Amino acid sequence: MGSIGNFTFLAIQDAQLAELGALAERYFRDDPGTSVFKLRQFAELLSKTIAAHHALYVGERETFEETLRRLSYERVIPKEAAVDFARANFSLGDIGELQVPWPTARKRNEIAQRIQTAFAWIERVASEATDAYKLIDHLEQAVLAKAFQGELVLQDPNDEPASALLERIRAGRTEGGQKRHRR
Repeated sequence: MGSIGNFTFLAIQDAQLAELGALAERYFRDDPGTSVFKLRQFAELLSKTIAAHHALYVGERETFEETLRRLSYERVIPKEAAVDFARANFSLGDIGELQVPWPTARKRNEIAQRIQTAFAWIERVASEATDAYKLIDHLEQAVLAKAFQGELVLQDPNDEPASALLERIRAGRTEGGQKRHRR
């Protein structure tokens, strides 16, 4: 294994994911059982991170399978991914005999680049959503200001000016004030 692992780029997003991926990679050849265990931890943490990002995270008591089921149900991940992970049940003996095809360095770099691009896209969308929420707050204030200034609808030229209406109201109050009776 070289000095830079396949999971190093994740450190920017989540140090724990990067560490679990690096450990799985480190133990891949010498201790496949530990490697698979670390990959399982990686997958569990990744599923919880994805659930949290989509406001679907329930809490630590939820099992990995339940999280996958929820992500699948909400169409965040493909149904096949949830089913395949849930079905994965094998012994350490099976793992030791498992022949795992290892992608070429070029393919690993391509995969890493795609994941980095996806994370960058997620960051951009999250930033745009935050900006949109801020704009919505300003929009509400602007609409209210326009409403109070009478700029939301065309004014009827036959309507009397607001100053004349206010004068009539004041005059009505002074006349009505003299005629008012207490209950």
